[in-house]
Amino acid sequence: MDTITRSKPQPLPASLTTKTKTAKPSKLLDSVCNSVTISLIEAPWWIAMLTLVFAGPLQAYLGLGSVYLIAGSVISMTIVAYFSSWKGAIWIPQDVPTAMLVLISGKMLAEMPGSVSMDSKFATVIVSFAIASMLTGLGMYLAGSLKLGKFVNLLPMPVVAGFLGGTGCLLLLGGIKSATGDLASGDLLATDAVIRWLPCVALALFIYVAGRRIKHSLLIPASMLAASLLLFAISGLMGVSVGELMAEGWLFNAAVVADDFSLLKPKQLHGIQWSVIFSQSHHLLILVIASVISMLLNNSGFELFVGRKLDHDKDLRTTGIANLLAGMVGGWPGYMSPAWSSLNTKQGRQLPLTGILVAVLSGLILWFAADFLAYIPRFVVGSAVAYVGVSFLFDWVVFPVKRLSWKAFSVVVCVMVGVVVLGV
Repeated sequence: MDTITRSKPQPLPASLTTKTKTAKPSKLLDSVCNSVTISLIEAPWWIAMLTLVFAGPLQAYLGLGSVYLIAGSVISMTIVAYFSSWKGAIWIPQDVPTAMLVLISGKMLAEMPGSVSMDSKFATVIVSFAIASMLTGLGMYLAGSLKLGKFVNLLPMPVVAGFLGGTGCLLLLGGIKSATGDLASGDLLATDAVIRWLPCVALALFIYVAGRRIKHSLLIPASMLAASLLLFAISGLMGVSVGELMAEGWLFNAAVVADDFSLLKPKQLHGIQWSVIFSQSHHLLILVIASVISMLLNNSGFELFVGRKLDHDKDLRTTGIANLLAGMVGGWPGYMSPAWSSLNTKQGRQLPLTGILVAVLSGLILWFAADFLAYIPRFVVGSAVAYVGVSFLFDWVVFPVKRLSWKAFSVVVCVMVGVVVLGV
């Protein structure tokens, strides 16, 4: 079978190794500058993740749900940045596990009877996220302890491609459901639904195509902003007000910000629907496996970027501990982002302080900008997630067709279909 191979890590690029006699800015200044840049890019992703999960009946809990995301992110970002092979690696709540969290929360809400209070439903969802994060942490720590990190280069390419292709389908579907809002539970091919999700997919495809030519970290947020302004410009020319757009479901309703930072109350804990959580065991297993594989692939890519051999087993254990501790406060699963981590290497230094600063700044942006969520088009937020799904599908399924035999490609398709069937 074809296997994933990669070239031997090369010496660090000159930009990361060259020493000069000129005075360098302090590490603190470098960390602050990098954290501001990364936070401005990361905050919209957090908004996208939150709005995907806390849609429909849980929309009123978006503000309180953000507290758990922020708290867990501070813990995970700090641990990963300070104790990974590369000091300054940036952990983020990743889209791959989040896609599974969206599916898990949606299925749990559908299973819970109407007699269950909304507080209990919210508590059930938060606890399921905590369990997902802790299971992911245990899975990563176990993989690192068993020295499985070295096998990232030996995984059969068709199996990995199929797994990531299936994950891409789930992400694309998650973005479409975010764009359609209340219509997501109905026929997605109905005219009203198509009008909502078609711009989402179109924007995702545009970002993907443009990203192959424009290598700039601001491409995604700039595209999202331009699409938002275009919608308001077109609606203005048609005489449609912002209120009408919101009433018709094109915009998110104003988010409710929590008035305190308290954890779940005993009454809410008592109402947790444990049987509903246990019914999602198979989805949780997929989440853990997908997270471990995706993290190893991310680590491998970042290793090539910095040109330095990384200890994948150590990084698995470190990220595992981070997820385990974050889960204890209701945090979300995640792992290192090679894109954001690479932004933190441009000064040629390892800057671990950037990790915690990104978490704090992103949280502040998210917290104090919650009122502006009402002006974000649904299809724009959905496109951010759909873009990742499109990327996975093209990079792991469409483009590899020419390099694979029919036998190998059939394995890709079978694995992809299996992931989609189990994940939907």
